[in-house]
Amino acid sequence: MANTACESTVVEMEKGPLAAASGPKVFLCCVEPSTRWRLPPLYAGDDVRHKTDFVSLTHSLFSRSLKGAPTASVPRASINSIGAILYELFQNTHDWARADVNGRTLRPSVRGIAIERHSRLPTEVAPVLENNPRLAEHFQHAGSDGRIKTIELNIFDSGVGLAARWLKQKPTDSLSLDDEHKACIECLTYRHTTASSPGRGIGLFCVLSAVAELRGLLRIRTGRLALYRDFANYTQDSIIDPTRPMLNDWTTGDQTLTAMSRVEGTLFTMLIPIQQPQSRKV
Repeated sequence: MANTACESTVVEMEKGPLAAASGPKVFLCCVEPSTRWRLPPLYAGDDVRHKTDFVSLTHSLFSRSLKGAPTASVPRASINSIGAILYELFQNTHDWARADVNGRTLRPSVRGIAIERHSRLPTEVAPVLENNPRLAEHFQHAGSDGRIKTIELNIFDSGVGLAARWLKQKPTDSLSLDDEHKACIECLTYRHTTASSPGRGIGLFCVLSAVAELRGLLRIRTGRLALYRDFANYTQDSIIDPTRPMLNDWTTGDQTLTAMSRVEGTLFTMLIPIQQPQSRKV
């Protein structure tokens, strides 16, 4: 029964994101070593599709699968940026989350994309925000017409995690939280990469910049850390230091780090406001 259900889900995902959509949600997941891990919406043969394909995919999702999030309230340039974010993060997880720190292929290997549209009254989300000060702070700034309207993007994988990939060693509790945090920051720093190919080390920093332009919120869960950056107050005068991007601890809201239960893989979560907030001074 379970295998039949899984097979049916894979078939729907292979048809494309519109077939895999369930109301305001889209879920695309690749699992190796299955014979059908190369989902056509994400792959062309063995390679991740081009960035322009991801942008086209995003426009299709906004216009049909995520109907109820009118494209008139989301500028075309913003949809293009969201497509670029999905591409950069999925390409990154394809490149780095399929092998261990010694380069040996990981099996199983799971990675994917989940997208969901949210439109809620403040009273509906009050219980959640009451126990989550980071979200409460974000939506305080990003609110618009009385409803909280946002697109949630999740890109996930079952790899070794950001810090382990950068340090090229299996993480242990003997590694200090500060060193783990520094390793994560290095992954997001412009042109910092463990790859030997020229032109690499740009993708994750571009994601940070794109989320900032969209005045969204970025949260990263990896290893023992949950880090975030809230750009609800971002203005054109704000500067992201390419040599040292800043990520705060999700629990404390500052640079004081909190040790969480260790997790495998990495989860990038972004909240992008559907209706752009008015410009504010930082």
